[in-house]
Order: sequence, then C-alpha cells, then structure tokens
Amino acid sequence: MTQTELALLGFISWFIFLVIAIEIYRTIVVVKTGKAVNSFSLSGADISPLMERLSRAHANCYESFPFLGGTLLFSISTASQEITNSLALYLLAARIAQSLLHAASSSNIIVQCRFLCFCAQIGIVCYWLSQYFL
Repeated sequence: MTQTELALLGFISWFIFLVIAIEIYRTIVVVKTGKAVNSFSLSGADISPLMERLSRAHANCYESFPFLGGTLLFSISTASQEITNSLALYLLAARIAQSLLHAASSSNIIVQCRFLCFCAQIGIVCYWLSQYFL
C-alpha cells in the first residue's frame, strides 16, 4: 500500500471514528436522560460544548473531503502517486490534528493552531496541484 492510499484510508477511518464517537456520546445521553433519539440538534449544542465541537470537527471532515480526498483519489486513479506519496501522511496528520484541536477547545490559541493545521492541508494540496499542472 502506498502512502497516498494509506492517507486516504486513514482519512476515511478518522471520519468513521468521529461518527462512532458522536453516536456513542448520543447513546449515553439517551440511556442516562431518556432524551428522544430523534431530538438531537445537528450542531450538538443541545448536549454539551464538547459535543458541539465534536460535531463541527466531524462536519469539517466531510467539508474538506472534496479537495483532500479528491486529490488523493485523483492521484491513485491516474497512477501519479509519486506526486502525493511524500506528503500524504503529513496531510493526514494535519487533518487529524485539526480535528483533535477542534474537539479540544475553542480558545483563541487553539483556534489559531487549528487554522495552521488547515493552512498546512491547503498548502500541501496546492503544491500537489501545481505539480500536476507543471
């Protein structure tokens, strides 16, 4: 398995992990409080600040999939993984770090760190795209 393929599977696995974490949290709330399973807010704000941040981290993953996952898929489908392999795992690390920071806090310094992780992802993808077009 190439680093590009590993990064794509890692991204998908991370996304699934976040979904499972949300569902476990919601299940605990249902069992402990009797909250109706169809009454949860999409934002997670009705449960706790942590759940709201976790929901946003999850949403951020599917919002970024078109340019992150799409670029990795393009590389795999065109057999041009030599472009993406060297930075693929750094992309995945930045994506996971951004999600963890998103879930951890909404303090000013954490939001700035989260933005740096996002900038790293954008920078990596822009670098790859420049390699395809040059």
